[in-house]
Amino acid sequence: MEGAPQVQGGHAGVYETAVVKYLAPDLVGTPGADIGDTPAFFDQVLSNGLLVNRHGEWARIGGVTERPDGATEEMGRLIIEDRALALAAAIAAFDKASSGEA
Repeated sequence: MEGAPQVQGGHAGVYETAVVKYLAPDLVGTPGADIGDTPAFFDQVLSNGLLVNRHGEWARIGGVTERPDGATEEMGRLIIEDRALALAAAIAAFDKASSGEA
């Protein structure tokens, strides 16, 4: 769907912030810190399937893993609409496949 991000980003980034701005705008705050150009330690792939967190890392980056700049309520509406349509299509496909009609 045009205008809706197709890839979910990191925690509290554009994708999540847009969705919350649409569903519950009073819950959207401002990051407590600028994440700048230093990626979170847990964004480093040390080994496939291994996630390592360093104590205090979430506080250092202000609880976000990417900047929420550009997130809008309209973008959130488009994301929710797009995901709802995709879910409905998946349910219909599952129903058709499981009923032997496929």
